[in-house]
Amino acid sequence: IFDSINTKSNQLRLYELFDLLVILLNLLSQIYFLIIFIFSRDQFPLKTSNKEEFIFWQNKLETVNLYQKITGISIFFIIMRLLKFFMVAFPIFGMVFQTLKFAYKEIIAFFLLVCIMLGGIGALAHSAFGYYSIKYQDLSWSYFQVYLMFVGIFDYGSMSDKDITNSIAPIFFVIFMIIFNLILINLFISIILNNYREVKEKYQKFNNVYSI
Repeated sequence: IFDSINTKSNQLRLYELFDLLVILLNLLSQIYFLIIFIFSRDQFPLKTSNKEEFIFWQNKLETVNLYQKITGISIFFIIMRLLKFFMVAFPIFGMVFQTLKFAYKEIIAFFLLVCIMLGGIGALAHSAFGYYSIKYQDLSWSYFQVYLMFVGIFDYGSMSDKDITNSIAPIFFVIFMIIFNLILINLFISIILNNYREVKEKYQKFNNVYSI
């Protein structure tokens, strides 16, 4: 940052912007911490009948919550800044990030495909199980249940009902497992592996050319 100022350059690199944001957020969080510390001598009363006192403690609680949020955002940018250090200090981390950089278009297309398929299957689950299962009666909750199935949290009992003789729950469950847990997961792994292989070959060629 200081080099950019000394050279009168207005262009800051991404990780330098992260540094600047971390500094500003840390200063702001320290200001809020001092505000909290000034009023920390007073202990919060368990019972209060004074409306002004209640409003005072409510405002103090909002200040503490804001301090926590600012600190959390600051920690996030610190971690993002540390990623640059790991990329430079450890080449294997650089290969991983380069893999994600090369494969970002395919990853975006993959997740769009997953979202579209989850949307269709969520609507199917709502129409198939919504009339007897409380978890699928609402369309939004049906989408949420399908998402939980995608990440590995299954509740087969909410789909099946012993009073329903022609339930499609077993067929739905098997097709869902085949499409998402076998086909799509392996497709995502193949996307990452193919791009990682290309990045690894480029790193090896670079090392061979510039090795002494």
